[in-house]
Amino acid sequence: TKNFINTIINGRIIKNFELNKIINEAYYTYKPDSTYPVVILNISTDPTLIDVNIHPTKQDIKFSKMAELRELLSDLIKQALYENMLIPDALYDLKKKQEVEKIEAELPKALFIKEDEYKNGGENEPYGNEAEVSNPLYETSDLNGYNEDKKDQLAIDFGPRKNEEIKGLELYPVGIALGTYIIAEGTDGVYLIDQHAAVERINYEKVLKGLLTKSTVMMLVPLTLEFSPSEKIEIEENRGILEEIGFVFEEFGIDTFKITGHPTWVKEGYKEEVIRSVFDILLETKKFDPLSFNDKVAATIACKKSLKGNTRIGLDMAKIILEELVLCDNPYNCPHGRPTIIKFSIYELEKMFKRAM
Repeated sequence: TKNFINTIINGRIIKNFELNKIINEAYYTYKPDSTYPVVILNISTDPTLIDVNIHPTKQDIKFSKMAELRELLSDLIKQALYENMLIPDALYDLKKKQEVEKIEAELPKALFIKEDEYKNGGENEPYGNEAEVSNPLYETSDLNGYNEDKKDQLAIDFGPRKNEEIKGLELYPVGIALGTYIIAEGTDGVYLIDQHAAVERINYEKVLKGLLTKSTVMMLVPLTLEFSPSEKIEIEENRGILEEIGFVFEEFGIDTFKITGHPTWVKEGYKEEVIRSVFDILLETKKFDPLSFNDKVAATIACKKSLKGNTRIGLDMAKIILEELVLCDNPYNCPHGRPTIIKFSIYELEKMFKRAM
């Protein structure tokens, strides 16, 4: 839940929903939309860059440089995710659920803040009065505010440091289960790969990279798409967005466009469906943001182009999928956050078969 995103600013626990949104968005393809990451964020900053007087109990603050903080946090989280092996153990979720329930039972109820309580203030304040907020239980002993004399600062390199461990993972497909899951053998255990989620991730990253590098293929046979009068006006107003990603089109009669060129990532055999989908996404977008638009286009196209579940494939095809999956920036999840791969370690298998105790 949102309650497991915890932020400490200069030694004080605060709840800032804009900050929580930034953190959650940084994980967006690593988890389903309905779940939230477990985060403890510790920030030391110059007191002049924050305003602590915007909430009765000072449990929220205002940042003077929110845009810079957004970029910093996004880069830090993505860097951490890139550098770590994130293949879940098959039995981990069962253990995790038990541990989370135990932690929830032991945590003080004051830590669990509801958004409506936060906004209402007054008698619904979860921390009560300011004295309760300063309870030593919630203070950190090693953070005493911003130290201007501190000479040694953490040097952060935001260069592309990707996790190379997954790149070197050698997986050998040995079978297909239920026409959906690739069974692969590795040196440290057995892996199950959801073939649809894996191919969806591969296609998503290919399309996303194609969107960033404008490249157009001219069509031998143009495609015509018809829209309502209002939709045609909206497309004309946003023509530059479609041209920027590689579309070439012109008016062709009343309420119709003739598509004469498309991006290179539009797959043969899916042209009309894919092009129509991109135009529809543009029409559905109320507040345009390049990153969100590209992500939605890539996720939608990847799903349409991907191998479906319950589709029989051979081991040769399975091997190609595995080789391409481990080369992805995020090989662990499909664009919607579902896992692509899980692992049964040798120890877990031996424990289940009572070979190890």
